[in-house]
Amino acid sequence: MGRGWGGGGEWERRREESKPSTRKKKQNDFLDILEDFGWTTLADIQETYPIFPDIAVFECTLPADLKVFEMLVRPDADLPIVCVGVARGRDRKHLSFDFINLNSTSSWFIEHPPEEKLLEVVAVSQLERDTVLVCFGSDVKVVNLNGRPKPCRRLATELHFDFQVENLVVLQDSVLAFYKHGMQGRSFRSNEVTQEICDNSKLFSLLGSDKLIVLKSYPTDDPTAPCNLYLLTGHVNMM
Repeated sequence: MGRGWGGGGEWERRREESKPSTRKKKQNDFLDILEDFGWTTLADIQETYPIFPDIAVFECTLPADLKVFEMLVRPDADLPIVCVGVARGRDRKHLSFDFINLNSTSSWFIEHPPEEKLLEVVAVSQLERDTVLVCFGSDVKVVNLNGRPKPCRRLATELHFDFQVENLVVLQDSVLAFYKHGMQGRSFRSNEVTQEICDNSKLFSLLGSDKLIVLKSYPTDDPTAPCNLYLLTGHVNMM
């Protein structure tokens, strides 16, 4: 993975030729823009300026089937590290992160784990500086940046749902897990169910959770019928 500050003629030329689609992730004071041909652009966000003043461009070797693209901040590093995959660790309690470290040239060209060992990750979210939430299948695990369980008196290290989670929204003290017939909220502190929607006669899908949580539903036996939209309110402190 090469690195450069500013645009650069060669980068601009390849970007124009490839005309990629982009995906964006904001983490603290950084905005990371992933471009499909394997370049990632890192912008330093400063509220006092209407532009992104410091832009770093990296050429990356990415997994063929990219399921995760999440920036994580380390307290001892100037730039974020980028999680591009999660695999099982040495046992069921441990996880192995597939990181691209933008701070170190030694990890620019890395070998990614075999695709068959990667988990079907639904969400990766940094809760605290050394606490990361990972959701896959019907499980939510709370680990440190090395993938080890993070024991904490305030947080449960593992949550389990009785369904395959399709989307996850992380709140200040709980998570909302969405699946095809509804949603269920669980507390980080007690692992108790905080709220629930379950209706087998309807199929639900999450439309958005940035400012408002928006759900769509339509009858299970008639997917072409007019849909209903729901606004879930009362959850403003999302992490």
